[in-house]
Amino acid sequence: MVGKVIQYNTPLLMNDLRELGEEPPADTLSQLAVPLVLGQRVIGVLNVESNRTDAFTERDLRLLQTLSVSLAATIESGRLFNEIQSANEQLRELDKMKTQFLANMSHELRTPLNSIIGFSRLILKGIDGPINPMQEEDLSSIYNSGQHLLNLINDILDLAKMDAGKMALVFDKVDLNQLCQSVLGTAKGLLKSEAVQLVWQIQPDLPQIEADPVRMRQILLNLLSNAAKFTDQGSITLHIAQSDDAYIQIAVRDTGIGIAEQDFPRLFQAFEQVDSSDSRKVGGTGLGLPIVHELVLMHGGQIWLESQLGRGATFYVRLPIYQKEIGVNDMMASGTAEKEKANSFIAPAPPPPQRPAIVLIDDEEGMLTLYQRYLNTQPFELLCFTTGEQALTAVRQRPQDIALVVVDDELPDMSGWDMWQALREDTQLHRVPIALCTLHNSSGATLPDNRTFILTKPIIADDLLAVMGALEEVG
Repeated sequence: MVGKVIQYNTPLLMNDLRELGEEPPADTLSQLAVPLVLGQRVIGVLNVESNRTDAFTERDLRLLQTLSVSLAATIESGRLFNEIQSANEQLRELDKMKTQFLANMSHELRTPLNSIIGFSRLILKGIDGPINPMQEEDLSSIYNSGQHLLNLINDILDLAKMDAGKMALVFDKVDLNQLCQSVLGTAKGLLKSEAVQLVWQIQPDLPQIEADPVRMRQILLNLLSNAAKFTDQGSITLHIAQSDDAYIQIAVRDTGIGIAEQDFPRLFQAFEQVDSSDSRKVGGTGLGLPIVHELVLMHGGQIWLESQLGRGATFYVRLPIYQKEIGVNDMMASGTAEKEKANSFIAPAPPPPQRPAIVLIDDEEGMLTLYQRYLNTQPFELLCFTTGEQALTAVRQRPQDIALVVVDDELPDMSGWDMWQALREDTQLHRVPIALCTLHNSSGATLPDNRTFILTKPIIADDLLAVMGALEEVG
Protein backbone atom coordinates (compact mmCIF):
# COMPACT_ATOMS: atom_id res chain seq x y z
CA MET A 1 0.00 0.00 0.00
CA VAL A 2 2.86 2.40 0.82
CA GLY A 3 4.41 1.63 -2.56
CA LYS A 4 1.20 2.64 -4.35
CA VAL A 5 1.03 5.90 -2.39
CA ILE A 6 4.54 6.76 -3.59
CA GLN A 7 3.88 5.57 -7.15
CA TYR A 8 0.63 7.46 -7.66
CA ASN A 9 1.28 10.38 -5.28
CA THR A 10 -2.15 10.00 -3.70
CA PRO A 11 -3.44 9.16 -0.18
CA LEU A 12 -5.03 5.76 0.50
CA LEU A 13 -7.51 4.77 3.24
CA MET A 14 -8.29 1.09 3.88
CA ASN A 15 -10.49 0.07 6.84
CA ASP A 16 -10.23 -3.68 6.17
CA LEU A 17 -7.09 -4.91 4.45
CA ARG A 18 -8.62 -8.37 4.04
CA GLU A 19 -10.75 -6.94 1.22
CA LEU A 20 -7.59 -6.75 -0.90
CA GLY A 21 -7.67 -10.54 -1.14
CA GLU A 22 -4.27 -10.88 0.49
CA GLU A 23 -3.29 -11.88 3.97
CA PRO A 24 -2.67 -8.57 5.80
CA PRO A 25 0.44 -8.06 7.96
CA ALA A 26 0.17 -9.25 11.54
CA ASP A 27 -1.84 -6.97 13.83
CA THR A 28 -2.81 -4.72 10.90
CA LEU A 29 -6.39 -4.56 9.67
CA SER A 30 -6.77 -0.81 8.91
CA GLN A 31 -4.24 1.47 7.25
CA LEU A 32 -4.08 5.17 6.36
CA ALA A 33 -1.17 6.43 4.22
CA VAL A 34 -0.56 10.00 3.03
CA PRO A 35 2.34 11.06 0.75
CA LEU A 36 4.80 13.72 1.94
CA VAL A 37 5.05 15.97 -1.08
CA LEU A 38 7.51 18.78 -1.75
CA GLY A 39 6.78 20.48 -5.03
CA GLN A 40 6.24 17.60 -7.43
CA ARG A 41 8.39 15.13 -5.47
CA VAL A 42 7.26 12.53 -2.96
CA ILE A 43 9.93 12.54 -0.25
CA GLY A 44 8.21 10.11 2.12
CA VAL A 45 4.95 8.63 3.40
CA LEU A 46 3.04 9.32 6.61
CA ASN A 47 1.68 5.87 7.46
CA VAL A 48 -0.75 4.96 10.31
CA GLU A 49 -1.92 1.38 11.04
CA SER A 50 -4.48 -0.23 13.40
CA ASN A 51 -5.21 -3.82 14.52
CA ARG A 52 -8.97 -3.33 14.19
CA THR A 53 -11.27 -2.65 11.27
CA ASP A 54 -12.92 0.73 10.51
CA ALA A 55 -10.30 2.48 12.64
CA PHE A 56 -9.95 5.59 10.40
CA THR A 57 -12.36 8.15 8.95
CA GLU A 58 -12.23 10.80 6.23
CA ARG A 59 -11.63 13.31 9.01
CA ASP A 60 -8.47 11.41 9.98
CA LEU A 61 -7.39 11.51 6.36
CA ARG A 62 -7.80 15.30 6.16
CA LEU A 63 -5.89 15.72 9.45
CA LEU A 64 -2.96 13.65 8.17
CA GLN A 65 -2.95 15.56 4.89
CA THR A 66 -2.65 18.80 6.86
CA LEU A 67 0.15 17.37 9.01
CA SER A 68 1.95 16.02 5.94
CA VAL A 69 2.48 19.54 4.57
CA SER A 70 4.27 20.73 7.73
CA LEU A 71 6.15 17.45 8.11
CA ALA A 72 7.44 17.56 4.52
CA ALA A 73 8.63 21.13 4.99
CA THR A 74 10.36 20.21 8.28
CA ILE A 75 12.14 17.23 6.72
CA GLU A 76 13.30 19.35 3.78
CA SER A 77 14.49 22.11 6.12
CA GLY A 78 16.56 19.59 8.04
CA ARG A 79 18.06 18.25 4.84
CA LEU A 80 18.88 21.74 3.61
CA PHE A 81 20.36 22.65 7.00
CA ASN A 82 22.70 19.65 6.84
CA GLU A 83 23.68 20.58 3.29
CA ILE A 84 24.41 24.17 4.35
CA GLN A 85 26.49 22.96 7.29
CA SER A 86 28.47 20.69 5.00
CA ALA A 87 28.93 23.49 2.46
CA ASN A 88 30.05 25.90 5.18
CA GLU A 89 32.59 23.37 6.42
CA GLN A 90 33.92 22.98 2.88
CA LEU A 91 34.10 26.76 2.50
CA ARG A 92 36.01 27.08 5.78
CA GLU A 93 38.45 24.45 4.60
CA LEU A 94 38.85 26.16 1.23
CA ASP A 95 39.39 29.51 2.96
CA LYS A 96 42.03 27.93 5.19
CA MET A 97 43.75 26.43 2.13
CA LYS A 98 43.59 29.79 0.35
CA THR A 99 45.11 31.58 3.32
CA GLN A 100 47.89 29.00 3.61
CA PHE A 101 48.53 29.17 -0.13
CA LEU A 102 48.78 32.96 -0.05
CA ALA A 103 51.16 32.85 2.91
CA ASN A 104 53.38 30.20 1.32
CA MET A 105 53.41 31.84 -2.10
CA SER A 106 54.09 35.26 -0.64
CA HIS A 107 57.10 33.90 1.23
CA GLU A 108 58.39 32.05 -1.83
CA LEU A 109 58.01 35.17 -3.97
CA ARG A 110 59.66 37.48 -1.48
CA THR A 111 62.83 35.39 -1.24
CA PRO A 112 63.95 35.84 -4.88
CA LEU A 113 62.62 39.40 -4.87
CA ASN A 114 65.00 40.30 -2.06
CA SER A 115 67.90 39.08 -4.19
CA ILE A 116 66.67 41.03 -7.23
CA ILE A 117 66.29 44.22 -5.19
CA GLY A 118 69.55 43.70 -3.31
CA PHE A 119 71.75 42.96 -6.33
CA SER A 120 70.24 45.75 -8.43
CA ARG A 121 70.89 48.15 -5.56
CA LEU A 122 74.45 46.83 -5.27
CA ILE A 123 75.13 47.59 -8.96
CA LEU A 124 73.44 51.01 -8.68
CA LYS A 125 75.77 51.90 -5.81
CA GLY A 126 78.74 51.23 -8.11
CA ILE A 127 80.16 48.48 -5.92
CA ASP A 128 80.79 46.31 -9.01
CA GLY A 129 82.20 49.22 -10.98
CA PRO A 130 80.87 52.24 -12.88
CA ILE A 131 77.70 52.08 -15.00
CA ASN A 132 76.50 54.40 -17.76
CA PRO A 133 73.35 56.58 -17.47
CA MET A 134 71.18 54.20 -19.54
CA GLN A 135 72.18 51.23 -17.37
CA GLU A 136 71.45 53.30 -14.27
CA GLU A 137 67.97 54.12 -15.58
CA ASP A 138 67.25 50.48 -16.42
CA LEU A 139 68.49 49.25 -13.06
CA SER A 140 66.46 51.91 -11.26
CA SER A 141 63.34 50.61 -13.03
CA ILE A 142 64.17 47.07 -11.91
CA TYR A 143 64.80 48.22 -8.34
CA ASN A 144 61.64 50.36 -8.11
CA SER A 145 59.45 47.66 -9.70
CA GLY A 146 60.86 45.10 -7.28
CA GLN A 147 60.09 47.35 -4.32
CA HIS A 148 56.55 47.91 -5.60
CA LEU A 149 55.95 44.18 -6.04
CA LEU A 150 57.42 43.49 -2.60
CA ASN A 151 55.00 45.97 -1.02
CA LEU A 152 52.05 44.26 -2.72
CA ILE A 153 53.22 40.85 -1.52
CA ASN A 154 53.63 42.19 2.02
CA ASP A 155 50.02 43.42 1.94
CA ILE A 156 48.77 40.01 0.75
CA LEU A 157 50.75 38.24 3.46
CA ASP A 158 49.43 40.61 6.15
CA LEU A 159 45.87 39.97 5.02
CA ALA A 160 46.43 36.21 4.99
CA LYS A 161 47.74 36.36 8.56
CA MET A 162 44.72 38.39 9.67
CA ASP A 163 42.30 35.93 8.04
CA ALA A 164 44.07 33.04 9.76
CA GLY A 165 44.13 34.84 13.11
CA LYS A 166 47.94 34.69 13.17
CA MET A 167 48.67 38.41 13.14
CA ALA A 168 50.42 39.09 16.46
CA LEU A 169 50.76 42.64 17.80
CA VAL A 170 53.54 43.74 20.17
CA PHE A 171 52.00 46.50 22.29
CA ASP A 172 54.13 49.25 23.73
CA LYS A 173 53.95 52.93 24.65
CA VAL A 174 54.02 54.92 21.40
CA ASP A 175 54.80 58.62 21.06
CA LEU A 176 52.80 59.73 18.01
CA ASN A 177 54.71 63.00 17.67
CA GLN A 178 57.94 61.09 17.27
CA LEU A 179 56.43 58.44 15.00
CA CYS A 180 54.82 61.03 12.73
CA GLN A 181 58.18 62.67 11.97
CA SER A 182 59.28 59.47 10.27
CA VAL A 183 55.91 58.82 8.63
CA LEU A 184 55.60 62.31 7.14
CA GLY A 185 59.07 62.10 5.64
CA THR A 186 58.00 58.97 3.76
CA ALA A 187 54.56 60.37 2.89
CA LYS A 188 56.05 63.37 1.06
CA GLY A 189 57.40 60.98 -1.56
CA LEU A 190 53.89 59.64 -2.19
CA LEU A 191 52.44 62.94 -3.45
CA LYS A 192 51.62 63.03 -7.16
CA SER A 193 52.90 66.53 -7.81
CA GLU A 194 53.89 69.84 -6.27
CA ALA A 195 50.25 70.89 -6.69
CA VAL A 196 49.44 68.77 -3.62
CA GLN A 197 50.44 70.14 -0.21
CA LEU A 198 51.02 67.89 2.80
CA VAL A 199 49.82 69.55 6.01
CA TRP A 200 50.12 68.21 9.54
CA GLN A 201 48.36 69.47 12.65
CA ILE A 202 49.59 67.40 15.60
CA GLN A 203 48.88 68.34 19.20
CA PRO A 204 52.33 68.92 20.76
CA ASP A 205 51.53 67.50 24.22
CA LEU A 206 49.84 64.30 23.04
CA PRO A 207 49.76 61.51 25.62
CA GLN A 208 51.23 58.20 24.55
CA ILE A 209 49.00 55.52 23.09
CA GLU A 210 49.13 51.78 23.63
CA ALA A 211 49.93 50.28 20.24
CA ASP A 212 52.26 48.17 18.13
CA PRO A 213 54.66 50.84 16.77
CA VAL A 214 55.34 48.97 13.52
CA ARG A 215 51.64 48.47 12.77
CA MET A 216 50.82 52.01 13.91
CA ARG A 217 53.24 53.32 11.31
CA GLN A 218 51.55 51.05 8.74
CA ILE A 219 48.11 52.48 9.62
CA LEU A 220 49.28 56.08 9.12
CA LEU A 221 51.19 55.36 5.91
CA ASN A 222 48.32 53.40 4.36
CA LEU A 223 45.85 56.21 5.09
CA LEU A 224 48.20 58.87 3.69
CA SER A 225 49.03 56.69 0.68
CA ASN A 226 45.32 56.19 -0.05
CA ALA A 227 44.74 59.96 0.12
CA ALA A 228 47.72 60.61 -2.18
CA LYS A 229 46.39 58.22 -4.84
CA PHE A 230 43.15 60.14 -5.24
CA THR A 231 44.38 63.72 -4.81
CA ASP A 232 45.78 65.50 -7.88
CA GLN A 233 45.73 68.99 -6.41
CA GLY A 234 44.91 70.75 -3.15
CA SER A 235 46.05 69.29 0.15
CA ILE A 236 46.29 66.24 2.37
CA THR A 237 46.04 67.00 6.08
CA LEU A 238 47.06 64.78 8.99
CA HIS A 239 45.36 65.95 12.19
CA ILE A 240 45.99 64.24 15.54
CA ALA A 241 44.59 65.40 18.88
CA GLN A 242 43.31 64.04 22.17
CA SER A 243 39.54 63.66 21.88
CA ASP A 244 38.80 62.86 25.54
CA ASP A 245 40.43 61.31 28.61
CA ALA A 246 40.60 57.85 27.08
CA TYR A 247 41.16 58.30 23.33
CA ILE A 248 43.28 60.03 20.71
CA GLN A 249 41.67 60.82 17.36
CA ILE A 250 43.53 60.74 14.05
CA ALA A 251 42.06 62.31 10.91
CA VAL A 252 43.46 62.12 7.37
CA ARG A 253 41.66 64.63 5.17
CA ASP A 254 42.15 65.10 1.41
CA THR A 255 40.73 67.31 -1.34
CA GLY A 256 40.55 64.47 -3.84
CA ILE A 257 37.73 62.94 -5.87
CA GLY A 258 35.67 61.86 -2.86
CA ILE A 259 33.56 58.75 -2.35
CA ALA A 260 29.83 58.19 -2.81
CA GLU A 261 28.04 57.12 0.38
CA GLN A 262 26.78 53.87 -1.16
CA ASP A 263 30.40 52.83 -1.75
CA PHE A 264 31.47 53.25 1.91
CA PRO A 265 30.95 49.56 2.88
CA ARG A 266 33.12 48.35 -0.02
CA LEU A 267 36.17 50.34 1.06
CA PHE A 268 37.09 47.98 3.89
CA GLN A 269 36.56 44.77 1.90
CA ALA A 270 39.70 43.06 0.59
CA PHE A 271 40.48 43.41 -3.13
CA GLU A 272 37.56 45.82 -3.62
CA GLN A 273 37.94 48.93 -5.78
CA VAL A 274 35.29 51.65 -5.86
CA ASP A 275 36.18 52.13 -9.53
CA SER A 276 36.75 48.60 -10.82
CA SER A 277 36.42 49.45 -14.51
CA ASP A 278 39.18 48.72 -17.01
CA SER A 279 39.62 52.46 -17.52
CA ARG A 280 40.23 53.36 -13.88
CA LYS A 281 43.06 55.82 -13.42
CA VAL A 282 44.29 54.69 -10.00
CA GLY A 283 46.05 51.36 -9.51
CA GLY A 284 46.42 49.17 -6.46
CA THR A 285 45.11 45.89 -5.09
CA GLY A 286 42.44 47.30 -2.78
CA LEU A 287 44.22 45.94 0.32
CA GLY A 288 45.45 49.12 2.02
CA LEU A 289 42.21 50.19 3.71
CA PRO A 290 41.06 46.65 4.66
CA ILE A 291 44.42 46.15 6.40
CA VAL A 292 44.03 49.49 8.20
CA HIS A 293 40.51 48.50 9.26
CA GLU A 294 41.67 45.19 10.76
CA LEU A 295 44.71 46.72 12.47
CA VAL A 296 42.60 49.46 14.07
CA LEU A 297 40.14 46.89 15.42
CA MET A 298 43.03 44.77 16.75
CA HIS A 299 44.21 47.86 18.64
CA GLY A 300 40.81 48.25 20.29
CA GLY A 301 40.03 51.32 18.19
CA GLN A 302 37.42 52.56 15.74
CA ILE A 303 37.61 53.72 12.12
CA TRP A 304 35.06 55.56 9.98
CA LEU A 305 34.94 58.09 7.16
CA GLU A 306 33.09 61.15 5.94
CA SER A 307 32.99 62.01 2.25
CA GLN A 308 30.98 63.39 -0.63
CA LEU A 309 31.64 62.62 -4.27
CA GLY A 310 33.82 65.36 -5.73
CA ARG A 311 34.54 66.98 -2.34
CA GLY A 312 37.32 64.87 -0.85
CA ALA A 313 37.28 62.38 2.01
CA THR A 314 38.24 62.25 5.68
CA PHE A 315 39.18 59.01 7.46
CA TYR A 316 38.97 59.01 11.27
CA VAL A 317 40.71 56.63 13.68
CA ARG A 318 40.22 56.56 17.48
CA LEU A 319 42.80 54.72 19.59
CA PRO A 320 43.06 54.23 23.37
CA ILE A 321 45.56 56.27 25.39
CA TYR A 322 48.25 54.30 27.24
CA GLN A 323 46.91 53.51 30.72
CA LYS A 324 49.40 51.07 32.26
CA GLU A 325 52.11 52.03 34.69
CA ILE A 326 54.65 49.60 33.27
CA GLY A 327 54.36 48.00 29.83
CA VAL A 328 55.36 44.44 29.01
CA ASN A 329 58.23 45.56 26.82
CA ASP A 330 59.49 47.87 29.60
CA MET A 331 59.71 44.86 31.89
CA MET A 332 61.45 42.81 29.20
CA ALA A 333 63.97 45.57 28.60
CA SER A 334 64.50 46.01 32.34
CA GLY A 335 64.96 42.28 32.79
CA THR A 336 67.48 42.15 29.96
CA ALA A 337 69.41 45.06 31.45
CA GLU A 338 69.51 43.38 34.86
CA LYS A 339 70.60 40.14 33.22
CA GLU A 340 73.43 41.90 31.39
CA LYS A 341 74.46 43.53 34.65
CA ALA A 342 74.49 40.18 36.45
CA ASN A 343 76.38 38.49 33.64
CA SER A 344 79.02 41.21 33.72
CA PHE A 345 80.07 39.93 37.17
CA ILE A 346 80.22 36.35 35.93
CA ALA A 347 82.33 37.01 32.85
CA PRO A 348 83.96 40.42 32.24
CA ALA A 349 83.52 41.95 28.80
CA PRO A 350 86.16 40.48 26.48
CA PRO A 351 88.89 42.71 25.07
CA PRO A 352 88.48 43.98 21.51
CA PRO A 353 89.03 41.09 19.08
CA GLN A 354 92.35 40.95 17.28
CA ARG A 355 90.79 39.45 14.15
CA PRO A 356 87.10 40.47 14.18
CA ALA A 357 84.63 38.25 12.36
CA ILE A 358 81.11 38.88 11.11
CA VAL A 359 78.84 35.82 11.14
CA LEU A 360 76.28 35.73 8.30
CA ILE A 361 73.36 33.27 8.62
CA ASP A 362 70.70 32.75 5.92
CA ASP A 363 69.27 29.61 4.34
CA GLU A 364 69.34 31.33 0.93
CA GLU A 365 72.76 31.15 -0.71
CA GLY A 366 71.93 34.22 -2.79
CA MET A 367 71.49 36.37 0.31
CA LEU A 368 74.81 35.19 1.76
CA THR A 369 76.51 36.09 -1.52
CA LEU A 370 74.88 39.51 -1.41
CA TYR A 371 76.04 40.17 2.16
CA GLN A 372 79.57 39.11 1.22
CA ARG A 373 79.57 41.54 -1.69
CA TYR A 374 78.39 44.31 0.64
CA LEU A 375 81.11 43.65 3.20
CA ASN A 376 84.10 42.37 1.22
CA THR A 377 85.82 45.76 1.44
CA GLN A 378 85.49 45.86 5.23
CA PRO A 379 88.30 44.64 7.56
CA PHE A 380 86.36 41.61 8.81
CA GLU A 381 86.53 37.88 8.33
CA LEU A 382 83.17 36.76 6.92
CA LEU A 383 81.77 33.44 8.21
CA CYS A 384 78.71 32.15 6.30
CA PHE A 385 76.23 29.53 7.52
CA THR A 386 72.85 28.25 6.30
CA THR A 387 71.56 26.99 9.68
CA GLY A 388 71.48 28.47 13.16
CA GLU A 389 73.01 25.42 14.84
CA GLN A 390 76.07 25.51 12.55
CA ALA A 391 76.55 29.19 13.35
CA LEU A 392 76.18 28.72 17.12
CA THR A 393 78.74 25.92 17.12
CA ALA A 394 81.25 28.11 15.26
CA VAL A 395 80.58 31.19 17.40
CA ARG A 396 81.05 29.25 20.66
CA GLN A 397 84.47 28.09 19.47
CA ARG A 398 85.77 31.66 19.11
CA PRO A 399 83.67 33.97 21.33
CA GLN A 400 86.41 36.63 21.60
CA ASP A 401 86.50 37.25 17.83
CA ILE A 402 82.83 37.85 16.95
CA ALA A 403 82.13 41.47 16.02
CA LEU A 404 78.56 40.96 14.73
CA VAL A 405 76.02 38.22 13.99
CA VAL A 406 73.67 38.88 11.04
CA VAL A 407 70.83 36.33 11.05
CA ASP A 408 67.67 35.71 9.02
CA ASP A 409 64.58 35.73 11.22
CA GLU A 410 63.07 32.61 9.57
CA LEU A 411 65.74 29.92 9.42
CA PRO A 412 64.62 26.29 8.95
CA ASP A 413 65.93 25.21 12.38
CA MET A 414 65.33 28.34 14.49
CA SER A 415 64.10 31.92 14.40
CA GLY A 416 66.29 34.98 14.67
CA TRP A 417 64.94 35.59 18.18
CA ASP A 418 65.93 32.02 19.13
CA MET A 419 69.48 32.91 18.08
CA TRP A 420 69.25 36.16 20.08
CA GLN A 421 68.16 34.27 23.19
CA ALA A 422 70.94 31.68 22.79
CA LEU A 423 73.56 34.44 22.60
CA ARG A 424 72.16 36.45 25.50
CA GLU A 425 72.01 33.37 27.77
CA ASP A 426 75.65 32.45 27.08
CA THR A 427 78.04 34.09 29.58
CA GLN A 428 80.76 34.35 26.92
CA LEU A 429 78.53 35.60 24.11
CA HIS A 430 75.92 37.76 25.85
CA ARG A 431 77.57 40.99 24.61
CA VAL A 432 77.83 39.90 20.97
CA PRO A 433 75.88 42.33 18.74
CA ILE A 434 73.16 40.76 16.59
CA ALA A 435 71.22 42.07 13.60
CA LEU A 436 67.95 40.26 12.86
CA CYS A 437 66.90 40.43 9.20
CA THR A 438 63.13 40.17 8.79
CA LEU A 439 60.66 40.34 5.92
CA HIS A 440 58.29 42.35 8.10
CA ASN A 441 58.45 46.12 8.36
CA SER A 442 60.28 46.77 11.61
CA SER A 443 60.37 50.59 11.64
CA GLY A 444 59.73 51.84 15.16
CA ALA A 445 60.07 48.42 16.80
CA THR A 446 61.22 48.44 20.43
CA LEU A 447 64.65 46.83 20.90
CA PRO A 448 65.61 44.88 24.05
CA ASP A 449 69.16 46.35 24.25
CA ASN A 450 71.61 48.60 22.40
CA ARG A 451 73.42 45.64 20.84
CA THR A 452 70.33 44.34 19.05
CA PHE A 453 69.28 45.62 15.64
CA ILE A 454 66.33 44.75 13.40
CA LEU A 455 66.77 45.19 9.64
CA THR A 456 63.91 44.96 7.15
CA LYS A 457 64.58 43.00 3.98
CA PRO A 458 65.70 43.71 1.33
CA ILE A 459 68.93 44.59 3.14
CA ILE A 460 71.22 47.12 1.47
CA ALA A 461 74.88 47.82 2.19
CA ASP A 462 74.00 51.05 4.01
CA ASP A 463 71.91 49.06 6.52
CA LEU A 464 74.88 46.92 7.58
CA LEU A 465 77.26 49.88 7.60
CA ALA A 466 74.80 51.80 9.80
CA VAL A 467 74.76 48.90 12.28
CA MET A 468 78.56 48.86 12.46
CA GLY A 469 78.58 52.63 12.88
CA ALA A 470 76.14 52.35 15.77
CA LEU A 471 78.33 49.68 17.38
CA GLU A 472 81.34 51.99 17.25
CA GLU A 473 79.35 54.57 19.23
CA VAL A 474 78.25 51.97 21.80
CA GLY A 475 81.82 50.65 22.15
